[in-house]
Formats: sequence, C-alpha cells, structure tokens
Amino acid sequence: MWYIKSALKVLLKNPIIWILTIILAAVFAAPVYEPLRPAWILDEITREQNKEEYENAKTNYEFALENPSFARNLEIEKQLLELKKNIYESTTSAEYFDNNVKLIETELDQLQSGRSIASESPYDLQAKLLYCMAISSLGDAVNYPNSKNYPLIEMGASLFEVRTPLLLIGSAIIVSLLVHLTTGEKKLLGITVIGNTKRLLLQTTTSCIASVLLILTALLPTLLFALVKNGVGVTVYPIVFRRAGEIVSINALECFLGGLLIVLCSAIFITLCTHCIYSAIKHLLTSSLIACAVTAALVYLPLYPRYFSVRDFNTSLIRFLPMTYFDVRNIVGYLGIWPTLQVLKDVNLKPMTALVVLTVWSLALLLLAVGITALKQAFAKGRYVQLRQCD
Repeated sequence: MWYIKSALKVLLKNPIIWILTIILAAVFAAPVYEPLRPAWILDEITREQNKEEYENAKTNYEFALENPSFARNLEIEKQLLELKKNIYESTTSAEYFDNNVKLIETELDQLQSGRSIASESPYDLQAKLLYCMAISSLGDAVNYPNSKNYPLIEMGASLFEVRTPLLLIGSAIIVSLLVHLTTGEKKLLGITVIGNTKRLLLQTTTSCIASVLLILTALLPTLLFALVKNGVGVTVYPIVFRRAGEIVSINALECFLGGLLIVLCSAIFITLCTHCIYSAIKHLLTSSLIACAVTAALVYLPLYPRYFSVRDFNTSLIRFLPMTYFDVRNIVGYLGIWPTLQVLKDVNLKPMTALVVLTVWSLALLLLAVGITALKQAFAKGRYVQLRQCD
C-alpha cells in the first residue's frame, strides 16, 4: 500500500498528468460552452415544425373535401387535422407530449386496422410512444432549453454523446507509461527491494487507480457545474432508442452509471494491455510504440464500417472481443438520442455483457503479464546460475 501511495504522489508532481486532466476536462465541458439542443423539446423551432405539419394536414383535409374519390379518407384526415392542431396549439411541455401520445396511438390503431396513415414503421411509432408517455408524466420540469440547463444526472447521461470515451481510453496508455517510468527499479526512494512479479502487480494496480482517478477528475468540473447551477435532476428521465430492432428504454441515471462503468473498465483493460507489453519488451521506446499501435488498432477497429456486419451476433467472434464494447453510445445511448434512431442494425450490445467481457479480458491480461514476468525472471535466474557454473 505504501508503494501505491508513493507512486501516486510522484504522479501528482508530474505536469503531464495535470495537462492531460485539463485537456480531458475541457473536452467534457463542451456541453457547457457549446450548448446542445435536446432532440425533442417544446421551443420555437418545434413550434415552427408543428405549424408546418398542421398546415400540411389542413391541406390534405381540404383536398379530401374537394375530391369525392378520397371521401373514404375524409374521417382520417379530419382526425389527423384535429390532433396536429392540438399539438401546434400546445402551451406547455406536458400538454405537447400528451397530444403527441394521442396522435401516435391513433396512427398505431390505424395501422393495426389496415388503414395506414403513418409514414413510419410500427416499431418507430412504438418507440416514440414510449418516450412521449414517459416525458409526459414528468411535466414541464424537464423541458430543458439546451444542455447548459441540464442538472447533474441529465448532464452525466449526455457526456458520452460524442466519442470522448475513445479519448479517455487512449489517455490510459499515457498514465501507464508514466507509472512505468516513475515506479521502476530504484525510482521510488526509500522503498525496500521487491521482486519483479510483485513490482508488476503494484505497477498495474497503481496505473489502474491513476486511470480511474484521471477520468473521474476530468468529469468532475462539468458535473459540479450542473449540480450547482441546476440541481440533482430527474433520475427517471427517459432515454429511448432502437438497437438491432429492439426498443431500448432506460433512464438517465442508468445511462450515466452504465456508460461510466464501461468507460472505466475499458480504460483498465487498456492499462493492463500496456503493462503486458512493457513486461514482454524491455526496451522502453519499442514497447511504448508497440503499445500505442496496439491501442490505436483496438480503439479504431470497431469504427470500420463492416466490423459489425455479422449474420448472427450471438455466434460471432466479435461478441467476445473487448473493443466491441468501447463505444458506450452503442450500448446505453445518451440523453437526447432520437427514439427512432437505430444505433446498430444487427448487433445487440448489452451493458452487463460489456462489463463481463472487459473484466474477463483484463484478468486474462494481468495473468499473462505475471506469467511473462515470472518466465523472464526464471530464465534470467537460470542463465545466472549457468554463468556462475562456467566461472
């Protein structure tokens, strides 16, 4: 424990750590100084869209009145006109979403009865209905003008909208390098001599703790701003989207905590992967370059368009690969995601699966690093004995 505390103190004195923390904090503060508009709220932009939809419905109804051949659609067009008029004339967020619920229910009823009036699929309508019903029950309190007005929980659920998790994962390799440089043999003054295997375990533990603290510290300013300015927020704020055809419905707290845990596990995995390379290759520059190349390959391979193009995900190899779960947007979504958006067409990634896969791979890498170190130590000891015998 003394070793870890000493190593962390040495890291805190390194300006690179603070520079990296400031960069990450600035990236995560983007919703504050570049406010994002939520996907679906009642504001002037929405009112203009509702006005246009109401005028289109009015035009269709007048056309049906003037053309007897469309008389069978007259009742439907009249019903649509009334519903869209109510949506356009809504004055509160709760009223707006209540009217949207009625419109979507009407469209679903018409689809089920064979008289299709909807331009969207039943799955999209069901996703929108689920979202609107949840938002409607929360009233006007959650009608945030932009991301600058998000409370703590909603801000946390919106932080993973961009590819910041990839930046966090990549920063873990820098922390690992600094730990490796500052905690090598004879680097920490006053510490007793320890074996290579024990040193490796202490180094990996220090790196994992440092990576986790770095991520949490980078998130802290934005979350504190949201808490002080706007309060705690609503834990049940709905996040609805489609994943592999399935409608996913979670709340903001689940999205934030689930996404954060996956990011932390991903950073720990990259940290252990880096230390595994350091244990195998003694030359620092070579091992660092290889670690950077491996990390870049792991992070950017899932971005290849055909990576997720599999016939059956449940029997596919990518299901068991850790980089499949690096992008948390594909797993827990984010606040403001459109309910009809389908993040992955054929792959259904679940939070618990992501945590299990990343944990298993991290343990495997730790065992591999220990095994490599033990073998190198045994080989060096055997060589030393052989040289002594030759003398």
